[in-house]
Amino acid sequence: MRNGLKGLSVAVGFLALVGCSHKDLRNGLVLEEAPDAEERGRAVIDTGNDAMGMAALAETELYSATANFDWKQPWRFMPMNGLRGNHHNDIRFRFATGTFDSQVEFLEGARQGDVRGLQSWQGYKQESTTAVVEPTNSAKHDWALATYHYLNDMPLLAPSAEFVAFAGTEVLNGQAYELVYVTWGSLEPNKQYDRMMLWYNADTHFLDMAEVTINDFFLPMPPAMRYATVRFERSETVIGAHLPHQVTIQLGAPGDLDSYVYSYSMRDYTFDAQELAILYPIDGLPYYGCLLYTSPSPRDGLLSR
Repeated sequence: MRNGLKGLSVAVGFLALVGCSHKDLRNGLVLEEAPDAEERGRAVIDTGNDAMGMAALAETELYSATANFDWKQPWRFMPMNGLRGNHHNDIRFRFATGTFDSQVEFLEGARQGDVRGLQSWQGYKQESTTAVVEPTNSAKHDWALATYHYLNDMPLLAPSAEFVAFAGTEVLNGQAYELVYVTWGSLEPNKQYDRMMLWYNADTHFLDMAEVTINDFFLPMPPAMRYATVRFERSETVIGAHLPHQVTIQLGAPGDLDSYVYSYSMRDYTFDAQELAILYPIDGLPYYGCLLYTSPSPRDGLLSR
Protein backbone atom coordinates (compact mmCIF):
# COMPACT_ATOMS: atom_id res chain seq x y z
CA MET A 1 0.00 0.00 0.00
CA ARG A 2 2.91 2.32 0.78
CA ASN A 3 4.29 1.82 -2.73
CA GLY A 4 0.83 2.39 -4.20
CA LEU A 5 0.46 5.71 -2.40
CA LYS A 6 3.96 6.69 -3.42
CA GLY A 7 3.08 6.01 -7.03
CA LEU A 8 -0.16 7.91 -6.66
CA SER A 9 1.61 10.95 -5.25
CA VAL A 10 4.00 10.94 -8.19
CA ALA A 11 1.17 10.71 -10.69
CA VAL A 12 -0.85 13.40 -8.97
CA GLY A 13 2.28 15.49 -9.38
CA PHE A 14 1.95 14.84 -13.11
CA LEU A 15 -1.60 16.02 -13.53
CA ALA A 16 -1.24 19.09 -15.70
CA LEU A 17 0.97 21.16 -17.84
CA VAL A 18 2.63 23.02 -14.99
CA GLY A 19 2.73 22.96 -11.22
CA CYS A 20 2.99 24.91 -8.02
CA SER A 21 4.09 23.70 -4.59
CA HIS A 22 2.15 26.31 -2.68
CA LYS A 23 -1.02 27.12 -4.62
CA ASP A 24 -3.93 26.82 -2.19
CA LEU A 25 -7.14 25.63 -3.88
CA ARG A 26 -9.16 25.59 -0.68
CA ASN A 27 -12.12 27.95 -0.68
CA GLY A 28 -13.94 29.32 2.36
CA LEU A 29 -16.15 26.27 2.74
CA VAL A 30 -13.19 23.90 2.80
CA LEU A 31 -11.37 26.13 5.29
CA GLU A 32 -14.34 25.85 7.63
CA GLU A 33 -13.69 22.08 7.90
CA ALA A 34 -17.32 21.23 8.51
CA PRO A 35 -17.83 17.83 10.22
CA ASP A 36 -19.78 16.42 7.26
CA ALA A 37 -17.49 17.84 4.55
CA GLU A 38 -15.77 14.53 3.82
CA GLU A 39 -18.99 12.53 3.73
CA ARG A 40 -20.63 15.04 1.38
CA GLY A 41 -17.57 15.19 -0.85
CA ARG A 42 -17.28 11.44 -1.16
CA ALA A 43 -20.99 11.23 -1.93
CA VAL A 44 -20.52 13.61 -4.87
CA ILE A 45 -17.60 11.50 -6.16
CA ASP A 46 -19.57 8.26 -5.81
CA THR A 47 -22.62 9.73 -7.54
CA GLY A 48 -20.38 10.94 -10.35
CA ASN A 49 -18.75 7.55 -10.77
CA ASP A 50 -22.16 5.88 -10.93
CA ALA A 51 -23.32 8.36 -13.58
CA MET A 52 -20.15 7.92 -15.64
CA GLY A 53 -20.24 4.12 -15.44
CA MET A 54 -16.84 3.83 -13.82
CA ALA A 55 -17.66 0.38 -12.41
CA ALA A 56 -17.59 -0.96 -15.96
CA LEU A 57 -14.15 0.54 -16.57
CA ALA A 58 -12.89 -0.89 -13.28
CA GLU A 59 -13.77 -4.38 -14.56
CA THR A 60 -11.31 -4.03 -17.45
CA GLU A 61 -7.60 -4.79 -17.28
CA LEU A 62 -6.30 -2.89 -20.30
CA TYR A 63 -7.91 -0.25 -22.47
CA SER A 64 -6.61 1.83 -25.32
CA ALA A 65 -7.55 4.83 -27.43
CA THR A 66 -6.20 6.89 -30.31
CA ALA A 67 -5.29 10.46 -29.43
CA ASN A 68 -4.58 13.52 -31.58
CA PHE A 69 -3.08 16.67 -30.08
CA ASP A 70 -3.55 20.28 -31.08
CA TRP A 71 -0.98 22.64 -29.61
CA LYS A 72 -1.94 26.29 -29.77
CA GLN A 73 0.63 28.83 -30.88
CA PRO A 74 2.99 29.97 -29.43
CA TRP A 75 2.96 27.02 -27.03
CA ARG A 76 3.70 24.59 -29.85
CA PHE A 77 7.16 26.09 -30.26
CA MET A 78 8.08 25.86 -26.57
CA PRO A 79 9.76 22.77 -25.02
CA MET A 80 6.66 21.84 -23.02
CA ASN A 81 5.40 18.84 -24.97
CA GLY A 82 6.24 15.53 -23.31
CA LEU A 83 5.42 13.61 -26.50
CA ARG A 84 7.10 15.57 -29.26
CA GLY A 85 5.70 14.66 -32.65
CA ASN A 86 2.09 14.31 -31.47
CA HIS A 87 0.85 17.62 -32.93
CA HIS A 88 -1.85 16.67 -35.47
CA ASN A 89 -0.44 13.12 -35.65
CA ASP A 90 -2.33 10.11 -34.31
CA ILE A 91 -0.85 8.24 -31.36
CA ARG A 92 -2.24 5.20 -29.56
CA PHE A 93 -2.36 5.03 -25.76
CA ARG A 94 -2.59 1.73 -23.88
CA PHE A 95 -3.44 1.90 -20.18
CA ALA A 96 -3.47 -0.76 -17.47
CA THR A 97 -6.69 0.31 -15.80
CA GLY A 98 -6.31 2.02 -12.45
CA THR A 99 -2.50 1.74 -12.40
CA PHE A 100 0.21 3.99 -13.76
CA ASP A 101 1.57 1.43 -16.22
CA SER A 102 1.02 2.56 -19.78
CA GLN A 103 2.36 2.82 -23.30
CA VAL A 104 2.13 5.08 -26.32
CA GLU A 105 2.72 4.15 -29.96
CA PHE A 106 3.25 6.81 -32.62
CA LEU A 107 1.03 6.00 -35.60
CA GLU A 108 1.94 8.89 -37.91
CA GLY A 109 4.66 11.41 -38.60
CA ALA A 110 8.43 11.23 -38.26
CA ARG A 111 8.18 8.98 -35.19
CA GLN A 112 5.78 6.47 -36.73
CA GLY A 113 6.24 3.04 -35.15
CA ASP A 114 8.10 4.28 -32.07
CA VAL A 115 6.84 2.99 -28.72
CA ARG A 116 7.39 4.56 -25.31
CA GLY A 117 6.28 2.90 -22.11
CA LEU A 118 6.20 3.24 -18.33
CA GLN A 119 6.27 0.10 -16.18
CA SER A 120 6.56 0.38 -12.40
CA TRP A 121 7.96 3.91 -12.93
CA GLN A 122 10.67 2.56 -15.24
CA GLY A 123 10.56 4.15 -18.68
CA TYR A 124 11.40 2.18 -21.79
CA LYS A 125 11.36 2.45 -25.58
CA GLN A 126 10.89 0.09 -28.50
CA GLU A 127 11.12 0.44 -32.26
CA SER A 128 7.80 -1.44 -32.42
CA THR A 129 5.52 -3.26 -29.99
CA THR A 130 7.37 -6.52 -30.74
CA ALA A 131 10.91 -5.10 -30.74
CA VAL A 132 13.56 -5.42 -28.05
CA VAL A 133 12.87 -3.27 -24.99
CA GLU A 134 15.44 -0.62 -24.07
CA PRO A 135 15.12 0.96 -20.59
CA THR A 136 15.27 4.75 -20.63
CA ASN A 137 15.47 7.63 -18.19
CA SER A 138 13.33 10.22 -19.99
CA ALA A 139 11.60 12.57 -17.55
CA LYS A 140 9.40 14.08 -20.26
CA HIS A 141 8.11 10.77 -21.62
CA ASP A 142 7.50 9.38 -18.14
CA TRP A 143 5.69 12.59 -17.18
CA ALA A 144 3.51 12.47 -20.27
CA LEU A 145 2.50 8.83 -19.88
CA ALA A 146 1.64 9.25 -16.20
CA THR A 147 -0.23 12.48 -16.92
CA TYR A 148 -2.52 11.30 -19.69
CA HIS A 149 -3.17 7.99 -17.99
CA TYR A 150 -4.12 9.72 -14.76
CA LEU A 151 -6.40 12.20 -16.50
CA ASN A 152 -8.40 9.37 -18.05
CA ASP A 153 -8.53 7.38 -14.80
CA MET A 154 -9.09 10.41 -12.54
CA PRO A 155 -12.70 9.55 -11.56
CA LEU A 156 -11.64 6.01 -10.62
CA LEU A 157 -8.76 7.19 -8.45
CA ALA A 158 -10.45 10.17 -6.76
CA PRO A 159 -12.02 7.99 -4.01
CA SER A 160 -8.53 6.93 -2.91
CA ALA A 161 -7.63 10.50 -1.91
CA GLU A 162 -6.60 10.78 1.73
CA PHE A 163 -8.44 14.06 2.25
CA VAL A 164 -11.79 14.80 0.61
CA ALA A 165 -14.01 17.82 1.32
CA PHE A 166 -17.19 19.14 -0.22
CA ALA A 167 -16.39 22.64 -1.49
CA GLY A 168 -19.85 23.98 -2.29
CA THR A 169 -21.46 24.88 -5.60
CA GLU A 170 -20.47 27.25 -8.39
CA VAL A 171 -22.14 28.46 -11.57
CA LEU A 172 -19.90 28.92 -14.61
CA ASN A 173 -21.25 30.00 -17.99
CA GLY A 174 -24.77 29.23 -16.78
CA GLN A 175 -23.96 25.68 -15.68
CA ALA A 176 -24.10 24.66 -11.99
CA TYR A 177 -21.33 22.51 -10.53
CA GLU A 178 -20.67 20.68 -7.28
CA LEU A 179 -17.07 21.10 -6.15
CA VAL A 180 -14.96 18.60 -4.25
CA TYR A 181 -11.47 19.31 -2.91
CA VAL A 182 -9.09 16.32 -2.75
CA THR A 183 -5.49 15.98 -1.64
CA TRP A 184 -2.98 13.84 0.27
CA GLY A 185 -0.62 14.34 3.20
CA SER A 186 -2.52 17.21 4.80
CA LEU A 187 -5.62 19.22 4.03
CA GLU A 188 -3.50 22.35 3.65
CA PRO A 189 -0.89 22.72 0.89
CA ASN A 190 2.34 20.80 1.37
CA LYS A 191 5.43 20.23 -0.73
CA GLN A 192 5.05 16.48 -1.09
CA TYR A 193 1.51 16.13 -2.42
CA ASP A 194 -0.68 18.07 -4.78
CA ARG A 195 -4.23 19.31 -4.74
CA MET A 196 -7.26 19.12 -7.00
CA MET A 197 -10.59 20.89 -7.08
CA LEU A 198 -12.99 18.61 -8.94
CA TRP A 199 -15.97 20.17 -10.74
CA TYR A 200 -18.94 17.81 -11.13
CA ASN A 201 -21.76 18.86 -13.43
CA ALA A 202 -24.87 19.28 -11.23
CA ASP A 203 -27.13 17.93 -13.99
CA THR A 204 -25.18 15.01 -15.48
CA HIS A 205 -22.93 14.40 -12.42
CA PHE A 206 -20.00 13.96 -14.83
CA LEU A 207 -16.55 15.20 -13.88
CA ASP A 208 -16.33 18.13 -16.31
CA MET A 209 -13.31 19.98 -14.94
CA ALA A 210 -10.43 19.74 -12.49
CA GLU A 211 -8.27 22.54 -11.16
CA VAL A 212 -4.86 21.05 -10.43
CA THR A 213 -1.49 21.92 -8.96
CA ILE A 214 1.72 19.92 -9.21
CA ASN A 215 5.10 19.96 -7.50
CA ASP A 216 7.07 18.60 -10.44
CA PHE A 217 7.35 19.04 -14.16
CA PHE A 218 10.07 17.82 -16.48
CA LEU A 219 11.46 21.36 -16.84
CA PRO A 220 11.38 24.52 -14.69
CA MET A 221 8.35 26.80 -14.98
CA PRO A 222 7.72 30.35 -13.70
CA PRO A 223 5.19 30.81 -10.86
CA ALA A 224 2.53 32.28 -13.17
CA MET A 225 2.38 28.95 -15.02
CA ARG A 226 2.16 26.60 -12.05
CA TYR A 227 -1.57 26.04 -11.86
CA ALA A 228 -3.94 24.72 -14.51
CA THR A 229 -7.47 23.63 -15.31
CA VAL A 230 -8.31 20.45 -17.20
CA ARG A 231 -11.66 20.33 -19.04
CA PHE A 232 -13.27 17.06 -20.09
CA GLU A 233 -15.90 16.32 -22.71
CA ARG A 234 -17.16 12.76 -22.34
CA SER A 235 -18.84 10.19 -24.56
CA GLU A 236 -20.31 6.79 -23.77
CA THR A 237 -18.10 3.87 -24.79
CA VAL A 238 -19.14 0.34 -25.76
CA ILE A 239 -18.85 -0.86 -22.14
CA GLY A 240 -21.11 1.94 -20.89
CA ALA A 241 -18.36 4.02 -19.26
CA HIS A 242 -18.31 7.69 -20.22
CA LEU A 243 -14.68 8.50 -21.03
CA PRO A 244 -13.07 11.67 -22.38
CA HIS A 245 -13.34 12.29 -26.10
CA GLN A 246 -11.91 15.82 -25.80
CA VAL A 247 -9.54 17.20 -23.16
CA THR A 248 -8.47 20.84 -22.95
CA ILE A 249 -5.63 22.21 -20.80
CA GLN A 250 -5.82 25.83 -19.64
CA LEU A 251 -3.50 27.84 -17.46
CA GLY A 252 -4.94 29.05 -14.17
CA ALA A 253 -8.59 28.92 -13.12
CA PRO A 254 -11.42 27.78 -15.42
CA GLY A 255 -11.78 30.34 -18.18
CA ASP A 256 -12.97 30.87 -21.72
CA LEU A 257 -12.66 27.72 -23.82
CA ASP A 258 -10.72 29.63 -26.46
CA SER A 259 -8.02 30.30 -23.89
CA TYR A 260 -6.01 27.10 -23.80
CA VAL A 261 -2.48 25.79 -24.16
CA TYR A 262 -3.38 22.56 -25.94
CA SER A 263 -6.19 20.11 -26.38
CA TYR A 264 -6.42 16.55 -27.54
CA SER A 265 -9.09 14.16 -28.74
CA MET A 266 -9.53 10.52 -27.67
CA ARG A 267 -11.36 8.10 -29.96
CA ASP A 268 -11.69 4.43 -30.92
CA TYR A 269 -11.62 3.09 -27.37
CA THR A 270 -11.10 -0.65 -27.03
CA PHE A 271 -11.20 -2.73 -23.85
CA ASP A 272 -9.18 -5.89 -23.15
CA ALA A 273 -8.55 -6.23 -26.88
CA GLN A 274 -4.88 -7.06 -26.22
CA GLU A 275 -3.08 -9.16 -23.66
CA LEU A 276 -2.12 -7.27 -20.53
CA ALA A 277 1.43 -8.60 -20.92
CA ILE A 278 2.08 -6.00 -23.63
CA LEU A 279 2.36 -3.38 -20.88
CA TYR A 280 4.78 -5.47 -18.80
CA PRO A 281 7.72 -6.24 -21.12
CA ILE A 282 10.45 -5.85 -18.47
CA ASP A 283 11.03 -8.85 -16.18
CA GLY A 284 12.08 -8.44 -12.57
CA LEU A 285 10.58 -5.05 -11.76
CA PRO A 286 8.64 -4.68 -8.51
CA TYR A 287 4.93 -4.33 -9.12
CA TYR A 288 3.44 -1.38 -7.27
CA GLY A 289 -0.06 -2.73 -7.48
CA CYS A 290 -3.36 -1.66 -8.91
CA LEU A 291 -5.11 0.92 -6.74
CA LEU A 292 -8.49 -0.47 -7.77
CA TYR A 293 -7.94 -3.85 -6.16
CA THR A 294 -7.62 -4.36 -2.42
CA SER A 295 -8.30 -8.10 -2.61
CA PRO A 296 -6.22 -10.43 -4.82
CA SER A 297 -6.06 -8.86 -8.25
CA PRO A 298 -6.98 -10.70 -11.46
CA ARG A 299 -3.54 -9.61 -12.64
CA ASP A 300 -1.68 -11.55 -9.95
CA GLY A 301 -0.88 -14.54 -12.17
CA LEU A 302 0.80 -12.36 -14.78
CA LEU A 303 2.49 -9.88 -12.48
CA SER A 304 3.95 -12.26 -9.91
CA ARG A 305 6.76 -13.14 -12.29
